[in-house]
Amino acid sequence: MSSENDAGNGRAVMRYIAPVVVTLAVFFAVAALGGLTESEGKEALRVISDAFTVPGAVVGGAGALSWTASKGAYDIFGYVGSLVLDRLVPGHAVKKRQTVSYSEYRTRKEERGRRWLREWFVVGLADIVLGAVFAVWFSLK
Repeated sequence: MSSENDAGNGRAVMRYIAPVVVTLAVFFAVAALGGLTESEGKEALRVISDAFTVPGAVVGGAGALSWTASKGAYDIFGYVGSLVLDRLVPGHAVKKRQTVSYSEYRTRKEERGRRWLREWFVVGLADIVLGAVFAVWFSLK
């Protein structure tokens, strides 16, 4: 039983790797473009604040968008896309057997289950908090 729990925790930790890697990549890019290596004192705090806030907005925004998608907010776009494929690609509708209504499309998506990128949202939120801490530190210095 303990090994099952350890495996579950390992998978949970693995889900955080991608948002952390994206955060680090964007952090270092913003820091380099902001001139962190040439900055010192108050200016360095500003660059670090920006370097945390930008990936926070990107990664957290991706998590927030995935949450709205998990609630079905963008289903209409997927449905319209499938209708366009049915009309433009010969045999596409035949592979799916028939064109379904929007209601059937949503029901099928609900049956498959929807997952959102909670880890991306959490990492993005943590980045924004760190950016705010450095912004406050910058303004107090």
